[in-house]
Amino acid sequence: MTMVIDWQRRRAEFNHDWLKNRYINALMSFLARLRTEDSNNPQSLHEFLEKDFPVWQRSSVEAWWLVNQFEQEMSPTRLFDAPPLNECSEKVKEWLVPMVHCLWLQRYDVPRLVATARALIQGIDDGYESLSKSLSNGGEGSVFKLRAMLQEWERYADLCLELSRCIGAFPRKVEVA
Repeated sequence: MTMVIDWQRRRAEFNHDWLKNRYINALMSFLARLRTEDSNNPQSLHEFLEKDFPVWQRSSVEAWWLVNQFEQEMSPTRLFDAPPLNECSEKVKEWLVPMVHCLWLQRYDVPRLVATARALIQGIDDGYESLSKSLSNGGEGSVFKLRAMLQEWERYADLCLELSRCIGAFPRKVEVA
């Protein structure tokens, strides 16, 4: 028994459509260009900094929502709101709903998944702020200055990749397995 809910759609839009296929791809292209010795085209680096990089600030809100709402939105206890489980008596729901939720938390290690995702989002937020601050202090002026920040950019990219993998590990369906 499964159901499709808004959380699943938003997760797919955030993780697959945006984070993996747009943001991380743009970030990896930026890093590849930054690592090359050819500094004759700094414009492509600046395009990322002006167009792609700032999008994290808006998308962070969606990442936090997904992680913070996961347990409530994806718990199989939601199945008790629709047929046939909504036909259970209140007396049965009194003990069965908490038990189903507890088993689901353990089976999918939900507390660990949520804690890991929260730590990754916070790390990305912190990295974004740190990089933004460095850029506003003249870091975007030259390829040389951007290359001096390479380790920080690589750490930021690693966190983005890890977040995508982490969100990908969240259960995809509301179900009683």
